[in-house]
Amino acid sequence: MTKGEQFLKEEHFVTWLAIKHHRTHKGAMLDFVNYPYVRQIYMDREDKSIMKSTQCGVSEMFVAEAIGNSIKGRSIFYVLPTFDLVGRFVKNRVDKSIGFSKYYSDIVKNSSAGKSDAVSLKHIGKGAIAFVGSNTQKPFTEYPADMVIIDELDQCDQGNIQMAVERMSASDMRRMIRTSQPSVKGFGIHKDWLESCQFTWHVTCGCGHEIKPDFFKHVVREVADKEFVLRDTKYEWDSNRDINLICDKCERPFNARAEGRWIPQKKGKHAYHISKLFTTHVTVKELVDRFNDGLIDIDILQRFYNGDLGLPYTAAGSKIDKEMLDRCIADYTMTGSTLGACVIGIDVGTMLHVRINRVCPDGKLQAVYIGSVRDENEINDLFDKFKIVAGVIDANPERRMAERLCRRNRGLFRCYYGEVKNDTVDSIKKTITVDRTAALDNVAAMIVSRNLILPKNAESIEDYYEQMQASTRLFMSSGNKGSGTYKWVESGADHFFHSEAYALLAKNLSIVMANK
Repeated sequence: MTKGEQFLKEEHFVTWLAIKHHRTHKGAMLDFVNYPYVRQIYMDREDKSIMKSTQCGVSEMFVAEAIGNSIKGRSIFYVLPTFDLVGRFVKNRVDKSIGFSKYYSDIVKNSSAGKSDAVSLKHIGKGAIAFVGSNTQKPFTEYPADMVIIDELDQCDQGNIQMAVERMSASDMRRMIRTSQPSVKGFGIHKDWLESCQFTWHVTCGCGHEIKPDFFKHVVREVADKEFVLRDTKYEWDSNRDINLICDKCERPFNARAEGRWIPQKKGKHAYHISKLFTTHVTVKELVDRFNDGLIDIDILQRFYNGDLGLPYTAAGSKIDKEMLDRCIADYTMTGSTLGACVIGIDVGTMLHVRINRVCPDGKLQAVYIGSVRDENEINDLFDKFKIVAGVIDANPERRMAERLCRRNRGLFRCYYGEVKNDTVDSIKKTITVDRTAALDNVAAMIVSRNLILPKNAESIEDYYEQMQASTRLFMSSGNKGSGTYKWVESGADHFFHSEAYALLAKNLSIVMANK
């Protein structure tokens, strides 16, 4: 072993391990020559976040990080979005990497002697790795750790993720690593990025200009609204060559996948942004084709930004914002009574968040009560005060209270969220089962179309605007058995958003009940 290798092994053990002994799940060695951007990230021993595109080698890096730190005697808490993913990830990525590396295999045999490793717990060297799903709360309250790795942060249960740092409270070697494709602006990994030093990858053009590869600066330029042209004006679409990236200084092509360096944009915690413009063998033409398809399909455009550029993208309708709510305001105040028929939606938490709407002749819903109450007696008072013909209440977590309220108040049904194609109503048990995403989608659609009417003081109602803007519609690649699905994910309390959904369901129930 050379002095350089010895130094690397002693001072940067994970990097040494990755170069000398790590094997991918396909049995290949890691490539630090064609992927020079990974070197600094491997050697960075600070807490770090990585906002990334797909297929950029970060998952492999995290496997090496986990195994290397476990060999050194640390306890690793490795978080994946769901518990269902844990088995597949360990079997397809971790176990195969260990099997292809004699160095790993020998260590595992010695360290696991007399121990029975479960799929979710691996004893490697003096330490161990616990693989957990973010949707299972129990491990977040039990397993002590020196190091937490969160893989695909934006796909994870954000409530449980907040508890992850507590796993390291008793450790003197605390370290946190988080990575994800970004989803929308200001959420998850992009929030980490905004609060960080913002390491960006730069390459040098032949003219000497140091460039941060940017799709909208070096590949295309906008000439009109949603109309783009290539910066590479000499490119022919039937050509055998790839589209060139063009320097914004000398107007000549440059190689985005050449040797470069990470440059921080400001002081702060360490975070890196990785894009397919400089990481993979995907051609620039493929990226341009996907971008063009995205200009006419918002879902493709979202995935292009997130998965190809490693950038957040907030599509219209994926988040309710202040401007949308403001546009629903009419010139009236809630007086505490109404002559017209009303529907009620109740979300259950530490408080009961309530939305009561008057059903207008044109089908719009006008808010006549928005607020939170402490107990079921106050809900009964609201039923007595308003002419409520139908209502929906969250069936969980206070099941007995919800049952009592439904028995006492005619027209009130308990709601369960489930994975169903169509709403199901049980008029005997007074229950309704609906798809959560579809129910919240309908609220967003009502707000966009201004079919929810708000009073002129709506913004001053305690917590209302904040909770209506707390959720974001994200594409969850881990959902629907791996084929992906959309889900509304909250970044804070969103009780009023759900009470809106229940009130809208109550309107639909009132129509069904009236036709019986």
